[in-house]
Amino acid sequence: MNIGEGVRSANRDRVVGWRAWTVIETKDGVRLGSVIYDTVWQPTEQAIAVCHCDRSHDAPAIACTCGFHAAWDPVDALTYLHGRDEPRTLCRVLGEVRLSGPVVETEGGYRGAAAYPLRLYANDLEVVATLESIYGVPVRSPGCESGFATSSIAASAGSSPSSCSAARTLSWRTAASG
Repeated sequence: MNIGEGVRSANRDRVVGWRAWTVIETKDGVRLGSVIYDTVWQPTEQAIAVCHCDRSHDAPAIACTCGFHAAWDPVDALTYLHGRDEPRTLCRVLGEVRLSGPVVETEGGYRGAAAYPLRLYANDLEVVATLESIYGVPVRSPGCESGFATSSIAASAGSSPSSCSAARTLSWRTAASG
């Protein structure tokens, strides 16, 4: 997510911003994944950032782009709800993420050393229930009234909104059969 250049170190160690995730099928079940990297977000564990450009510094560094990105405005994260998905991708979701550890303020958001989902927004009610039970965070659907939700009913990679449910059913059936 392009949130601009690093401006300064944030004066707090916890901030909340917006980002998108893929919902993927893994050997351990349904998980959130990065829309850009192969990072899988594990339940009950903060994800820890590493620099993919220069491993000689800790993430996030002001002069680098490393760290978990979070936008101030949900609109900036919406474009990441669309993209080329791998076969294991069930759909994409928008959400609020809590960044912690060292945090860098950028022109349009933050980059943090550690991150965990705070709230998620999904179109499919089955995905809502699954993610709530796995990650232990509130998951809303566009039909829910929410004072902090911005949602898009557009499906990932040009597929229909119901494709998430269809892909999950196919994936779970395949996994169950071996």
